Amino acid sequence: MRKVLLVHYFYKPFSSNQSFRYESIIENYHNENMRIDILTSKHKGLPDVEETECGFIYRVNSKLLIKDLEKVDKDKNSNKERKNLKVKLTNIVKQLVYKVVWPDFAGLWIFPAIIKGRQLARVENYDLIISGSFPFSSHIVGYFIKGKNKESRWVVDYLDPFSIIKHNENPSNNTKIFRGLNKIVEKQINRSADKIIILKEAFTAFKDYFPDLLEKTTIAPPMLGINPNKFYNTKPIDFSNKGVNIVFIGSLYKSIRNPEPILRIIQELSNYDCDIYVHFVGDLKDCKDLVQKYNTMNRIKIITHGKVSRDKAISFMKGADVLLNISNSSQVQLPGKVVEYAFSKKKIINHSLNENSNTSLFFEEIGLSDKVFNIIGNNCSIDSLYDFITSSVVEKEIDMEKFLPENIGKIYFE
Repeated sequence: MRKVLLVHYFYKPFSSNQSFRYESIIENYHNENMRIDILTSKHKGLPDVEETECGFIYRVNSKLLIKDLEKVDKDKNSNKERKNLKVKLTNIVKQLVYKVVWPDFAGLWIFPAIIKGRQLARVENYDLIISGSFPFSSHIVGYFIKGKNKESRWVVDYLDPFSIIKHNENPSNNTKIFRGLNKIVEKQINRSADKIIILKEAFTAFKDYFPDLLEKTTIAPPMLGINPNKFYNTKPIDFSNKGVNIVFIGSLYKSIRNPEPILRIIQELSNYDCDIYVHFVGDLKDCKDLVQKYNTMNRIKIITHGKVSRDKAISFMKGADVLLNISNSSQVQLPGKVVEYAFSKKKIINHSLNENSNTSLFFEEIGLSDKVFNIIGNNCSIDSLYDFITSSVVEKEIDMEKFLPENIGKIYFE
């Protein structure tokens, strides 16, 4: 039996693109001749060791990083002012810590994870070790496990880049201080790896940074993060209105995914004889006040739903009249949801700050140009946008095979 160890800070039940990616790959690629163990982070409410159909999940963590998974439910009836003060204080502390922490927020997880990983590797003698980022801390753990297990093959997976992320692109740490260190350590990690996996969008910058590592580098496509059968069997959400429902799914950040430019454009649709509902499904991060600022428009209502389960997100996607994508300002990152948007066969408003954004190119490459309304910066014909959101578009089949987890799994395990 082939034994595999996946090292990643995030794994279920956490809701993150990285977690969904690995869960889907493992569930769809696993077979009886392969055992896949997971080394991940521990939090309150989760067992230290959990047996699955594929192997075991091992959880460790620093006491300073452990969160209470039931915290959200406990705080539902707490005093609102106290809650807001706590959020503000937490954000201040995070900003202070960010200025000095390295390599990222999970740095304190590295030491207990190395100890546990080496212990597991001595007993299990893994054939393959896979470490995934974000966070980059997972690769440092993988590096030290590999160092004690020379016979194991080590795959380094960059779902999110590390040292090539610029200061204004929401990097993992303070690049004004650590930019040089980031590159030195990442280069050492990559030299020690047997295989490097990186997304197409980051490859151009990656090869400029690490031209001597291209022979061991493989480009992986973004993955369809939803099960097709589950998508087809999920009922669309009933918005209970007769207007046009525009849905954004994902997290917002002022630095790399700012909703204000597209909200200014949507605001101009209030002059038309149509009720428009803009739904934000996901974490608003530092954009909450910004989103609410635009909730005073005539005939346009902005509704925030917060973080929801994966199944609920699919319901929102299926119930939408139009899906909204806000492209990352970083050209080396592609939002994972664009593959799901494409699979949904819905109309898509795609807002980008720059021409030839990676999301625009993605939709064009898979043949969805006629179902996507691209907006660059503030340049938009409001009449054309209104016609797009109120008109019908003929559905057409597109080839999603290469985005399926069972096919992407071959890149990791073969």
